[in-house]
Amino acid sequence: MTTRFLFLIFNVLAKKYIVKKWGKEFYYAYKKAAKQKLREIESELPPRVDNFFQTDYKSIVACIPIYFALMKQGIPRNEIDMVIWKTIERVYNLVPPKGGKKSYRKILDGLKAYQKKGEMGLLAKSDWVLKVEEEESGSYFCRVTECGAYKILINKGYDFIFPCMCRVDHLTMNLRGFRYERDKTIADGGDLCNNHFMGLGYTEWAPENGFSTRK
Repeated sequence: MTTRFLFLIFNVLAKKYIVKKWGKEFYYAYKKAAKQKLREIESELPPRVDNFFQTDYKSIVACIPIYFALMKQGIPRNEIDMVIWKTIERVYNLVPPKGGKKSYRKILDGLKAYQKKGEMGLLAKSDWVLKVEEEESGSYFCRVTECGAYKILINKGYDFIFPCMCRVDHLTMNLRGFRYERDKTIADGGDLCNNHFMGLGYTEWAPENGFSTRK
């Protein structure tokens, strides 16, 4: 699945929200700016990262033209964040992410394998750097000390997409039925992203409640 394809999906699903909020004329001006920015970033940004984070990276990049075009139209960041969140929420309502014990274990195994690749020097400098720490309860921490997407995008001046895209993790954990906490991210100025996976359970999404303690 390409970044362009994801952008087209996101843009279609965002249209109803944008038109309802700001009108059709606004949408057409926004759409023109978004498509132009998409063409620019396709030539500027790496098309791929390590397979484990490939979908996350492409999804983030696909949202950049949308975010940029709305900023160009003078929309405040908090309102743009809501456009992105509502759009991605619609995507997941159509294609829900997998939950359950097997999926929970698969994510853990994937993170451990990714960490091993990093320790063996098999990852690029632009990839993620992380460490997994398992707990006796079955919970585990995934401490990310370098975010590949953030490293790539800040170097190109596209870090405005953060921390909006970081918050989406709470949405996916909510839909998967996983209990998840994080109160620090690199994009929020922290030294790491302290992801804590706590098995099956409930994670609050509700962006209207804010992200002051959860990140």
